[in-house]
This record gives sequence, C-alpha cells and structure tokens, in this order.
Amino acid sequence: MESFFKENDLDYEAQTIIRREILPSGKSRAFINDSPVNLTELQQLALFLIDIHSQHETRELLNEEYQFKIVDAVAKNERRLESYSKGLSLLNKTNKELNKLIAEKESLSKEQEYNTFLLEELFSAKLVENEQEELEEELEKLSNVEFIKENVDKVLGLANEEQIGTIVTLNEIKQALQK
Repeated sequence: MESFFKENDLDYEAQTIIRREILPSGKSRAFINDSPVNLTELQQLALFLIDIHSQHETRELLNEEYQFKIVDAVAKNERRLESYSKGLSLLNKTNKELNKLIAEKESLSKEQEYNTFLLEELFSAKLVENEQEELEEELEKLSNVEFIKENVDKVLGLANEEQIGTIVTLNEIKQALQK
C-alpha cells in the first residue's frame, strides 16, 4: 500500500488511522493519518483494506485467481512471486530468442541445400574454359537456321520459275543469298 500513499502524497505509517468528521451543517471531511483527503481517495484506499460481500456478491470468492491472491498474501509469498515472475519473463524472452535462432537455422539450411544443388549441377556440367563463347556462336547459327532455310527456299522457287527474265531472277537470288 506504500505506492498508494506515495501516489496520493500521504504519510505512510505501519498503522493507518482513517477518520471522517461530519459537521452539523451536513458536510463532512475525511482524513487518513491526519492528512485531509477527498472522498474519492478514501474510497480508493477502502478497496485495499476491506471487501464487503452481500448476498449475491460472492462470485469473487469463487474466482481461482482471487483465491490464490488470498493464499499468497497469508503465506507472505511476495518474494517468491516476484522471483517466479522474473524467471517466467526470462524464460519467455529466452524462448523467443530460441525460436528466432531455429528459424534462422532452417533458413540457412535451405540456402545451403540450394547452393549445394547448384554446385553439383556445375560439376556435372563438366564445363571447359572458353566453351561459353563457342556455345553462343553455335546458338546464333542455330537461331538463324529458319531464316537461312526460308531464303534458300525462295532461291529455289525463283530458279524454278520461268516467267521472269533470267537477269531479274539472278538479281533476286543474289539478294536472298546475301541476307
């Protein structure tokens, strides 16, 4: 309860005296350890001190968390609870770090498997120095095969045609072959 007294700027003592004066005019004043307080502060303090139960207000007694609070208060387990809370916090933090490291390990493992696969592919390809240039030249030739075939077919078609003059035909053949 010391925190309550500090928050409300009241003098804390081991034994607290609560006093309320009712004046003949009907007004009242409240005091905690001879320090004047308003009714709101007095009601807040009452929440720490007493718990009034009427006929249908026993639900809180059935609440397991409330029961543990009562048992811990009677057994004076504040230090144990604080130690447990710190340990639990440390455990949760450590578990988060562990899960992060496990995820990172899995990611690195997948990357290693992929790199190993690529390395095996490179070894199985048995590449030779300057082979890439030769393969690119061959690819270029092969990609032009259809164009060459088209022009040769045109030349053959022109040679077989007898309707156009020979010089015109030879000029068209020359142009097709130059391409």
